[in-house]
Amino acid sequence: MKTKTKLSGLIGLIGLFIIVLLINAATGPEQRVKREIELQCSPAVEAHPGDTVTLPCLTKPQMDVCKYPTVEWMYCDAVCKTYVHVFVFREGEEDLQDKEEKFKGADLLHKELCSGNFSLQMKVDSSHSGTYYCTVDTGVKEDSCSTTLTVREQVTPTLSNLRNGDWTSDPDKQGRDPLTFWGTIGIIIAGIAITAITTGILVVIIIYMKKGGRETTISRGRGPKHFS
Repeated sequence: MKTKTKLSGLIGLIGLFIIVLLINAATGPEQRVKREIELQCSPAVEAHPGDTVTLPCLTKPQMDVCKYPTVEWMYCDAVCKTYVHVFVFREGEEDLQDKEEKFKGADLLHKELCSGNFSLQMKVDSSHSGTYYCTVDTGVKEDSCSTTLTVREQVTPTLSNLRNGDWTSDPDKQGRDPLTFWGTIGIIIAGIAITAITTGILVVIIIYMKKGGRETTISRGRGPKHFS
């Protein structure tokens, strides 16, 4: 009787071990990775109109995520009344159904999807400034991160800007330090003046030396005087 009880307990333990192995095999490494997914975005990106920018969105740590079902990029401007679709990648292809017109050129770096890179690439203008949200839905877990894009007009310095103290191409810094510009101009003018004075002195010395040499030659050519 005791032998049968021990045998039954051993069979039960073996059965439990087999069940655990089957569950582990069913989930597999891919399913375990899905539970651990974490996204990382760059806090801020700056650009000028016409630039092609990349908004980073990466898994941390880097991992193979080729079979993950949905990648979604959303946009919200400074007012942030509504969110709009920038890019949606679902079941291996782009979903164009809700894509906003101004983001029609936005795309993922498809060759790097399998390495956990969901970064968005697009050509920008001033209307693209705002906050962008990257969301990855694995079917088991959803994670997201955000980055702020600032698109600044590139200002070319002009004489008018310089007179007003707008000495820099950065609109946020224009006019902050006009003394720096005029101090630089003063140094340049002083350098030119010193160069001109030095050149003038050298010219005078050369002329004087040539004149002195000429007089010496003439006096030698006259020869000694004879007195009667």
